Amino acid sequence: MVNDSDEKLLADETLKKSEAALRTIFNKTNTSYLLLDKEFNIVSFNNEVLYALEPEYRKMLQVGSHFFSIVNETRHERARKVFEKALKGEYLSYERDYSIAGVNSLWFNERISPIFDENDSVVGIVLTSEDISERKIAENKLLQNEQHLLATQRISKTGSWELSIEMDKDDPVLKAVYWSDQACRIFGYEPGKYEFTSEVFFKFVKPDDSTLLRRKLIEAIKEKKIYEHEFEIIRTNGEECFVKSRAEIIYDQATGVPLKVMGTIQDITERKKSKEELTKSESNLRTVFDNTDTAFVLMDNDFRVIHFSNPAKQSFWDQLRVRLSAGDNVLDYFEGERKERLISNLNRQLNGEKVRYETTFVDADGITHWYLDKFFTVKDPEDKVLGIVMSKTEITERKLLEIEKDKISTQLSNSEANLRTIFDHTSISYVLLDSDLNIISFNALADQGFINDVGMPMIAGKAMLDYFPGERKSEAKNLFLKALKGEHIKYETDYTGLDRNLSWYYFQLSPIVNSDHTIQGILMSITNITGRKTIEIERDNLLEDITLRNKDLEQFAYIVSHNLRGSVANILGTTNILEDDELEDEEKKFVLAGLNTSAKKLEVVINDLSSIVQVKQLVNEKKQKVVFAELVSDIVSTLPAAMYNDEVKIVTDFSMVGEMLSVKSYLHSIFYNLISNSIKYKKTNEPVQIEISSALTNTTLRLIFKDNGSGLDLEKIGDKAFGLYKRFHADIEGKGMGLFMVKTQVETLGGNIKLNSEPGKGCEFIIDFKI
Repeated sequence: MVNDSDEKLLADETLKKSEAALRTIFNKTNTSYLLLDKEFNIVSFNNEVLYALEPEYRKMLQVGSHFFSIVNETRHERARKVFEKALKGEYLSYERDYSIAGVNSLWFNERISPIFDENDSVVGIVLTSEDISERKIAENKLLQNEQHLLATQRISKTGSWELSIEMDKDDPVLKAVYWSDQACRIFGYEPGKYEFTSEVFFKFVKPDDSTLLRRKLIEAIKEKKIYEHEFEIIRTNGEECFVKSRAEIIYDQATGVPLKVMGTIQDITERKKSKEELTKSESNLRTVFDNTDTAFVLMDNDFRVIHFSNPAKQSFWDQLRVRLSAGDNVLDYFEGERKERLISNLNRQLNGEKVRYETTFVDADGITHWYLDKFFTVKDPEDKVLGIVMSKTEITERKLLEIEKDKISTQLSNSEANLRTIFDHTSISYVLLDSDLNIISFNALADQGFINDVGMPMIAGKAMLDYFPGERKSEAKNLFLKALKGEHIKYETDYTGLDRNLSWYYFQLSPIVNSDHTIQGILMSITNITGRKTIEIERDNLLEDITLRNKDLEQFAYIVSHNLRGSVANILGTTNILEDDELEDEEKKFVLAGLNTSAKKLEVVINDLSSIVQVKQLVNEKKQKVVFAELVSDIVSTLPAAMYNDEVKIVTDFSMVGEMLSVKSYLHSIFYNLISNSIKYKKTNEPVQIEISSALTNTTLRLIFKDNGSGLDLEKIGDKAFGLYKRFHADIEGKGMGLFMVKTQVETLGGNIKLNSEPGKGCEFIIDFKI
């Protein structure tokens, strides 16, 4: 006789076996599963259960806990009654909605099922919950559309139809009796010109929908329910469109026999397209929401986070060191006075006030940032408040300008002397212009700046445009004219001064408006932002250097795995053969020759690696002035006679720039490899023409090597042209090291190289060095 304890152990063992079989399904479904034993203790659950629980109960969820310890006490009595029914073998299913203030209700289909062992004894229950909100929302929207259709049917262009029903034993047979003019037009027929039968109707229904449509009609007749279906048809002109059909079954009141079907059909193609456009619009709006510079947090009426933008996530981390998360109460992120102030502002907004104010934040570097905080209520079409949006926009730039302007305004109200003091002691250069763009006044910093950059002191009464170089004068004039029309102009620009140092400036052009709203001049403010831009450039260069080093590591790994491994494997295999005492002398000589060949190949790879590593080391060789013409002459004198002869012509043009400060040995290697490659890979029976030239911009020194050789198919080889051991001319001897070393040395010197080439049209190498 098995006692109760043994019976429970057996039941638990059975339940655990069942759980193992379901574990994979548990963790790969969007449905939450919770398994309980007969005492309602938790046996197992999947991750979705966590999201279904109220936040305060999530930490209590664990195997062995009692179910009623993780749900609100108000649900205990009802849940217990349902569970007891399930323990008696009943299967229960129902839909339930959870209403959240300010948000559409969430609907769940919840099922409670008994778990049987192999003896058909109930050993526990399983609770499942599936989110059916989308389906319910769709159903609700469909219901609204139906109600609207009934109200407007008299004036809408909806077609109507009627089918007679003849019973063939238990199966209904449908025959068309009437089709309205509009119904015919929907299918592409002119009314009265064609007999519209049920066979014709099904002929124009798309095949995938035809079978389902017939089945739904027959089900509606047999089950005495309203027929409704959306499907796709193909009109007589081949055009596809969506239609919606709805019908009621008319029965003989005395016998209950179905007599006919009366229904409507409506073209809903435009509605379908509108829905697709709405979905696309919502997607675009979400993209804008997530990529704006303004921080947004959407909350319900209980101040729980529904959604937030990326800047909001970053702002909460920077200022509060908390991670913004949907579902959290935003008040939990604040403490003390800040929390009380936020509660007050939220309640004021809910009560109809417009709440906005400015705040400041001092970052880790001691820099003060200003923000404009705003609150907006989200309302439905009936003006019911659904939630609140909290936004935070950084206005530091504007505030700094306002502060500067306020300082100037305050001093102006006292005396011109005070204005001059501020003008001459601010970190911003100011220039005041009249409506003819002539200088009225300026501060000392502006005067010194123009002396340093253009070599001209500022003089009151002189035209401002005279201080801009020729290539920038036209652009400056256009911007000044826009400011005189009332625009506030802001832009950044770089400029190379007389000392050839590159500086960055932030310009602001603000129209000066008098009391009668007439623009009488421009206030030009100039801020030197070289420090910030330098940091940004250094950061970009550092990222570029890191990327380059990663590529070098990948290349090094490639050499080790593909070039060293083969030689080492050959050596190991050869030594194993030599250990054979029965090996003949001739065989030993052959094996030793193979061993020698593998060793030499290994030595070549190691030497190549040594060369690459040597180039990659920090450039310790002293930089010196390198004259390009002399460098080409030296290289030509060292070329083998077999390579450099009367059929090779080298044309140079270093008129733009003839020299640079660099590591001479690296430049020599770069020039040598590119010149020798042009000769080596020439066209058959055609003299070699090599053109080497230089160019100069404000920031770049460019070297251009161009030849008329056989060229490369870049569409075929892609980015492999500069790869290590990459060879593209099988008939010409080489190792595939030349272009790899050129690229490595160029990048080590801080430059970059690119290649333009087509088969039979030669190669053009362009090298840029920053200056």
